[in-house]
Amino acid sequence: IAADPNVEFVGEIGEAEKPEFLSRAAGLVFPIDWPEPFGLVMIESMAAGTPVIALNNGSVPEIIEHGRSGFICENLDEMVQAARSLDQIDRAECIKASQRFNAAAMTDQHLATYRKVIAEFNRPEAQTNGQRRMVDLTSAAARQLRPSPPAARSRISAN
Repeated sequence: IAADPNVEFVGEIGEAEKPEFLSRAAGLVFPIDWPEPFGLVMIESMAAGTPVIALNNGSVPEIIEHGRSGFICENLDEMVQAARSLDQIDRAECIKASQRFNAAAMTDQHLATYRKVIAEFNRPEAQTNGQRRMVDLTSAAARQLRPSPPAARSRISAN
């Protein structure tokens, strides 16, 4: 890759330079092949208006909206095809999608879940079942925090 004239190794950049750097990119490639639990770099990229091309692992389906804020791919061949389709992504949609993960939105989502758990736990029938009921409610709240599975996404066709 280093010998390719279209590839420039930039190295590490600071937080102050990151938004401008990402906003000038055609896309961000996120080829992580393990279950990355969060993937902040994907959100930073989308916040800069830059679509993400990522392998379908870990938090990727919860962060990327396939065809809207980037492409979720099953393998490297699909990632190559997705790179050819980056112009189909509206950069404003990337920014909009990233707003689900700003501090205010995430705080609101967590507080709503905590309030629901507390309200359920404070119901009289919840008190009779004690600690077991709290475990059930906590598990239900954790499931609620996860977004619903994305709609079936169409495969990227070769151009």
